[in-house]
Amino acid sequence: MAASRAHRAVAWSRVLTAARTTLVAWTSGRLSTDQVTLLLDQVVTVPDQFAEAEDRLVGIIGDLNVTDTRRALGYWRQMVDGPGTQLTELEEEEMRGISASPTLGGMVRIDGWMTRLAGQALITALDALMPPPHENDTRTPRHPDRGRGETPCQPGL
Repeated sequence: MAASRAHRAVAWSRVLTAARTTLVAWTSGRLSTDQVTLLLDQVVTVPDQFAEAEDRLVGIIGDLNVTDTRRALGYWRQMVDGPGTQLTELEEEEMRGISASPTLGGMVRIDGWMTRLAGQALITALDALMPPPHENDTRTPRHPDRGRGETPCQPGL
């Protein structure tokens, strides 16, 4: 078992007894295991606020898919913690994933999320491999603001 999964199991065992509405909804089939995972991550992260909102949250997400559940809980967290809420390690682990899809024209579109450490390693590797644009190249980098940690996609990559 991965360390992150073991950590989550221990955290669940500590909070599942306090999240009675979530437990009942899960065991009755109203919520999926993935939805419960997202809810219990909130119990660990903001236990006092979750206790107050649990009944409403279970009612709101009962008819949602996992993607919409994650979005709804994200909105709720912003209300609780305010804009710019820092994600926990567990939340980052849950969000991570990268996809690469060929387009009809033959190009490849890449999209995804990485943990901070993995993302910084990728940025460092890309910076090392990308030559500066040729002087006759009129294209501009996609993300010119390097001050916010964004890496420009240099022409030719």
